[in-house]
Amino acid sequence: MMILFLISVLLIVLFAVLTVFYMNQAYTRVMKRNFDYLTEFPFEGYQIRCTDTHIAIGAFVALILTMVLTAYAPLFASDTVKGFLSARPVLMAVTGTLFPVSLVGFIFIGGERMKLHLANFVTSYGLFVLYCVSAGFLFLDMRAFNAELGLAFAIVYFVLAGLGAIVILNPKLASWGKLKKVGDGESAIYVRPRPFMLPFSEWLLVALGILASVFFIFIFYYLTMNVA
Repeated sequence: MMILFLISVLLIVLFAVLTVFYMNQAYTRVMKRNFDYLTEFPFEGYQIRCTDTHIAIGAFVALILTMVLTAYAPLFASDTVKGFLSARPVLMAVTGTLFPVSLVGFIFIGGERMKLHLANFVTSYGLFVLYCVSAGFLFLDMRAFNAELGLAFAIVYFVLAGLGAIVILNPKLASWGKLKKVGDGESAIYVRPRPFMLPFSEWLLVALGILASVFFIFIFYYLTMNVA
């Protein structure tokens, strides 16, 4: 069991690193500058057609699949643990599948379909909040055999859910497309502010999703290994 949990963590970290490395390498080679995570959309980083981009997309899809499989861990818990979980594992599996899959839309739904992209953005954050809330209640169920840790771990996921809610309710997102004026008169140009709220929020959600998956692996492993 320990080996499986460790492999899951290593795969998530590995695929995340490969995704960033190969995307940045392709982007820098073609655009002659570094990719800016504060102002540029995920789909802008993957729009360059070359071998490095294909590897980056493959690593991203593999990352998503690993995150999905992580959410199914409670379904394979011992009978003792399942006795405390009620229907929570099913809810975890559903939200833990839909949320990572929705992230794929960040790179495959481009700017030419911005309305669909925005709809996917809102859906992704909603699913993330549901995923973290369901994980929080799952760990609350585990207070039956470890009250302090069960509550502490539940709070971690309720905080993550709160962070997701704060981001999606950020009033600045309503005017995310507003550009910043630089210079005066005829020499004035308009550039993306830093951070450019919509793409920055998308990268933030990817990071929060990875963090939530890694936390879940470690926390669930610790609790299951300490069940009497």
